[in-house]
Amino acid sequence: MTVSQDNSQPPAGISEPPSTDTNPPDSSSDRPSLSTLTSTSNRIELLDKARHFLSSPQVVHQDYESKRRFLVEKGLSDGEVQQLLREMLPVVPPRMYPAPTPSNLPGLLVGTFKVLSWLAGGSTALLFIYYRFLLPRLTRSALARRSLKSHQSDLFAKLTESLDNLKEEQRVAYADLPHPYPWEEVVPWNDCKSLNDIMAVIESGDSHVPRVTLLRCALAELATQNKPSTADEVFQVLFSTGLQSLLNIDDAYQESLWKTLNDAPLFQLVEPSSQSEPPRWSYQNPEPAPQPTAPLLPSLTKLQNSVAHAASARGIQRFQHTLQALIDVTGYLTTKTYALASAMHRLPGTASVSATPIEEEEVRLEIKALKGLVLNRRTFMPAIPRPSSAPVDKAS
Repeated sequence: MTVSQDNSQPPAGISEPPSTDTNPPDSSSDRPSLSTLTSTSNRIELLDKARHFLSSPQVVHQDYESKRRFLVEKGLSDGEVQQLLREMLPVVPPRMYPAPTPSNLPGLLVGTFKVLSWLAGGSTALLFIYYRFLLPRLTRSALARRSLKSHQSDLFAKLTESLDNLKEEQRVAYADLPHPYPWEEVVPWNDCKSLNDIMAVIESGDSHVPRVTLLRCALAELATQNKPSTADEVFQVLFSTGLQSLLNIDDAYQESLWKTLNDAPLFQLVEPSSQSEPPRWSYQNPEPAPQPTAPLLPSLTKLQNSVAHAASARGIQRFQHTLQALIDVTGYLTTKTYALASAMHRLPGTASVSATPIEEEEVRLEIKALKGLVLNRRTFMPAIPRPSSAPVDKAS
């Protein structure tokens, strides 16, 4: 039952209190006592019903104010309502609690065991596949790579050794040959007379300027300007022109120019007459290229003779197999011829071999062919070339 229902209707189990407007008894002497007893009995009955009402399951969980308001409306005083509410026992939860939920530990342990078993089985299968199929292939591949690397190292070692031997042989073979002149100027740089000529050649597409040409033109530029050809002036005239941007002259390039100026025999340092003046540089025209040395001509003659001898030796060895085959054929035919002749002239009484006319004719033909081969044997061999060399002009 809720409190919001019509307050005029009493809750279940509680009846309306009897009306106090009862007809008075006829006896005037008993009227006060009867009314007092009736009201007292009604009051006790009303309290019992109110107590029963408060203990009903539908009302026991209602709030305090709702219960109090309903009892006051039913004619109970505040003291009676407070006493009834105090007499009500507090709400006690039932003594039978629901059974606790079963523990998840066994299921958790079973699941963990299943997961571990699957992991162990999968790991075992993977290890088996790895050791059975993958590891042998990886091992073979690693061994093949190692052997290939070792083979390459051996080949590189042999190549290095052969290159060293080749360098040593070239050093010994080229000892008699004239060495190139390191300070020689090539075309078109040897035709440059000034820095403007160098800039023109650079603009045409050739940007590799020899250091000797650059220094020579710088000294010539200083000579035309009547300036002292000191090292500072040389570098100053190089920086004053547009060559610095064209050649990208940096510290390393300046260092190489200074080294060329000091190492090249074409540039000479002229000491000044007085100590107050700085030393000057001058350019000396190079001497003409030296003629071939004397040991070069005999070496060339010896080389020509050896080449001619090697060519003749190769020509003889070329037909050696043919000559040997002819010698073998000659021996075979000779053996057959003497065997046939000895069989025809055997003594009487011995076993003889009669030769048919066809066999005799074949033997005669083979003998004639053999004679032709032997007599014309020189046609199979070329003439041995004689080593010839052009006369050496001693004047040259």
